[in-house]
This record gives sequence, structure tokens and C-alpha cells, in this order.
Amino acid sequence: MTKLDDYNELLDALGPHGREMVQSVWLEATRSFEPVGLTRYLQGAREIATAGLGWSVVLAYLRETPAIARQVGEGSAIRMIDVALSVYARTGARTAEQVFVAGVVAARRLRDPALFVGYLDFLGELVESAPAGVAPVLSRLDDLLEQLGLDGLRRWAMLGVQSHMRDPAAQARYFQLDSVEGRALLRVEGDQTVFADIERRISLYLRALWGREMKLRPVIHTKGASAGRRSTIEGLTIRLPQSYRGFAGQSGLALYRAAAAHAAAHIMFTTRRFPVGSLKPLQVALVSLIEDARVEQLAITRFPGLRGLWRTFHMAQPDGAITSGSLMARLARALIDEEFIDDDPWVSKGRRLFFEQRHYWEDQSMSRALGGLLGNDMGQMRVQFNFKTYVVAPA
Repeated sequence: MTKLDDYNELLDALGPHGREMVQSVWLEATRSFEPVGLTRYLQGAREIATAGLGWSVVLAYLRETPAIARQVGEGSAIRMIDVALSVYARTGARTAEQVFVAGVVAARRLRDPALFVGYLDFLGELVESAPAGVAPVLSRLDDLLEQLGLDGLRRWAMLGVQSHMRDPAAQARYFQLDSVEGRALLRVEGDQTVFADIERRISLYLRALWGREMKLRPVIHTKGASAGRRSTIEGLTIRLPQSYRGFAGQSGLALYRAAAAHAAAHIMFTTRRFPVGSLKPLQVALVSLIEDARVEQLAITRFPGLRGLWRTFHMAQPDGAITSGSLMARLARALIDEEFIDDDPWVSKGRRLFFEQRHYWEDQSMSRALGGLLGNDMGQMRVQFNFKTYVVAPA
């Protein structure tokens, strides 16, 4: 076991009071940090003390950081020091102390090192733009993360910043939930299902379907038109959105289940990456659409009930403006919903060719061929397509 006496030089720099504090938490620290990490841990205490934040902040740091390190890793935990110093510079020692106390809550709620770093980045952004908002957010962090998730919390906070940039008093009321606007926007952002609340249920669901362990993790941060909606796959790890806005309760759980089941179908049946080569962005989107339909149909042959789960979220209608996005959403629905009627020639052709090739669904090269063909057809229709603003439907 690592001995406290091995760090006498650092302890001497903290003085008798600091040494006494370290002694009170040392056993907990040795369970959370490797020897190199213990050195950095004690250096952090000295850094906070030297900066003049006060012994109560030093003690909060020493007491809370080991538990945070166990949840999200040593490196992520130590990064709190820089955030606390920034908070101290713009608010005061009391709020800096809250950074460490609330850090335990954030680590327990978020559980992912990269997500925790994203939370620290958010705090840094908030203290730069709205220092008065930091203390109210930290004091309510458990409830805010439970209700909003990290993405929702960031959106709600930045709305408060942008709405009251020239009125600090109104901004303070927003974050303290003393304004009608702050409470109303919190309810809007709270109308969602949060990843942390359903993670275990979805994990068990996938294991029951496929009999194998697939790791679930939250998406850290995404940009673009599909931000907050898209899932990603890395080996056997599925990253799902931190929350789905507008979907609460059972509908939110069903959407997470549908997204996870879809990603798992790709893990099972998309066995190699598609070479993009000379494909145009429109063709890439359509190859992806056909591949989505192919893996879902293969999964449905094993588990027919998945059809109803996925079909629920297809909202495309066979009318309205003719755009690339609407046509692709209509085709996506046509490939899973037998009762959907769409007389558009392009949609009808895609549906007919897809089902004519049902005997080739086991071969993912059919998605490359059919997607490329449909992309050529749409290109000849002179329909505009912008890959940056394209949003895959359904969610």
C-alpha cells in the first residue's frame, strides 16, 4: 500500500492543517488513484491552497475527488482544478467549493469520462458568459441532469445567456428559476427521455435479442442538422443520444429501444464498411438508406415484432413538396410499412427493386448497387440535396 510518508515534500508545502486534511482522506485516495495519480492529486491540493481559495475548498477537493476518479477516471477528475480556479476568479471561493461537491453528482449521473469532460467544458463556458448562473446550476445539478441530461442542460443554460446578455439581474433570475421564462424553458427541455434513465433496460433488451453483450454509451457531442438525434457504432459499442427531446415516458423508451435495436442490427448484418469511392453525397445517403432497410428486414425475419417498433416512428406522408429529404423519408417508410401507399414513380421504383432482391438481402453489396442506382435517378430529377442539412428520418 502506498504510504503517506512517501509524499512528505508535498505535505510540507501544505502545512500542518493541510497534512491533517490529507490524513483524513488518505485511505480513500489510495483506493482511487495510482501512485502517479496520488502525486498529481496532492499537487492539486497545493495548487488550490497557493491560489488562496481557502481551506474549505482544499478540503472539498481532497474529500470529493477520489470518488469522482473512481467513476470517471483520474485524468477527468483532476481537470476539475482548472474549472474551480476559473469559477473562483469570476465568482468566489464558495462557488469554487461547489464545483467539487457537485462533481460527485455529475460523475455519478454521467459515468463516462468524455461526457464528464464535456460537463466541465460546459461549466467553463457558463462561467465565462454568465458567472451568476454557475452557483444556481451547481446547487440544483442532480435534479437538472436527471430532468435534462447534459445536452438539455447546456441548451437551457445557453438560452438564458443569450436571452439576457444585457440584463444581469434578469439573467440571475433565469438561473435561480425565479422567472417565468426560466421555468417554462426548463419544462420544454424536460419533455424528453434521458439516456441514463433507460441505459440498463436497453442493455438487457439487446442481450435478450441477440444473446451477446453490446456496450451502450452516450453520444458526447454532435453538430449539424442531426445533432442530438444520431446514434453511432464503434465495434460492439453503441453510442445513443444523451436525450430525445419531445419524447417522454413510454414514447421516449420506445424510441431508445428502436434506435438501439437498429444499431444492433447493423452490428449483426453490416459486416464491413462501405467504400465511398467516387460516390456523390446523395448516393452515400441513399446507400445508407437501403442498408438501413436491409438490416432491419433481416432482423425482422428473426424477430417479427421489430417491424411494429420501427414502423411507429415513420411519419412520412405521400404528399407535400417534392424534396430530396421528403422523397427519401417516403422511401424509407415504404420499405418497412406494407400498408403505406405512395404513387411517386421514384418511391415506387425503389420499393419494387428492393423487394425484388429479397433473396440478396444477406449480401450487403446490394445496398451499394441499389443506392447508387436510385441516386443516379434522383440526380436526373434535378432535386436539390444538401448533405450538411439532411436529417435522416425517422429519428
